[in-house]
Amino acid sequence: MEFSPGMYSDPDFSMKLWQAGVRIFKGVGKSRVYHFASKTTKRIKKNDGYYKFIDKWGITAKTFADKYLKRGKSYAGELTEPKISFAEKIDAKIKRIKNGMSK
Repeated sequence: MEFSPGMYSDPDFSMKLWQAGVRIFKGVGKSRVYHFASKTTKRIKKNDGYYKFIDKWGITAKTFADKYLKRGKSYAGELTEPKISFAEKIDAKIKRIKNGMSK
């Protein structure tokens, strides 16, 4: 799995659903996920999922969650294609370039 051991696998899966045409995403506000101080992932070498997501999709996972999925907003029905600002696109490109230079 390309994002194994799980770093950014959730937003990647959601983006794959978005690309397949899914437009109904509902979060459950009262639900919580506990990772118990990262016991499950601190023993393994972590991948660079943050940059992998940017390289793969051309935007940050935060932009995807905020603009596409409307995370934190009340459910208002089927989502529509978002408008990504020029500044957000440039920000993602700069992060891609910086990551490429650091390797």
